[in-house]
Order: sequence, then structure tokens, then C-alpha cells
Amino acid sequence: MATKKRTYRRKNGFSQAKLFGLVRKISLVAPAIGIAIGGGSPSDKLARGVEGYTGYNMVTQSFNMQPLKNTYTGFLASTLITAGIPKVTSLLKGLF
Repeated sequence: MATKKRTYRRKNGFSQAKLFGLVRKISLVAPAIGIAIGGGSPSDKLARGVEGYTGYNMVTQSFNMQPLKNTYTGFLASTLITAGIPKVTSLLKGLF
């Protein structure tokens, strides 16, 4: 008869899933924080923020893909990494 695998409950309540969720949220908000801290007038910061998250340039009234890439690359990378780590660890646990 196989023995039952023991599971241990964390006492602090801060799991890996919560940590990964926090990493994803921070990576999504980090570009906006950089824009807010950077120099320029408030209207310039607003225009850069809108352009970064939507791609729409309020000054020239055109769409540009490059600010979208700059803003969302970190979020996409952190999402892929935080989704891949649990899959790799479960794969390795299954092998050993």
C-alpha cells in the first residue's frame, strides 16, 4: 500500500501564487510609475502614459505600436516566467 504524501501548510499565508501575482501586478504598473516620476509637465506625463498603455499619441492623433511594445514587454515576460516556473517544478517533481 502506498503511503500518503504529507502536505504542509504555510503559517505566514504568503504563498508562491500570491508572490507571482504581485510580480505580475508590479510589472504592469512599473511603466506608469516611471512616467509619473520622470520629468515633464502633468499633461506631458498623461500623454506619455496614454500612449504607453494604448498606443494612441494624443499630440499627433495617431497610433504607434512601439510604446505598446515597450510597456507590455515586461508584463508579458513576467507572466510567462511566473506561469512557467510552477510547470517546470511540477515536471521535475514528477521525474524525481
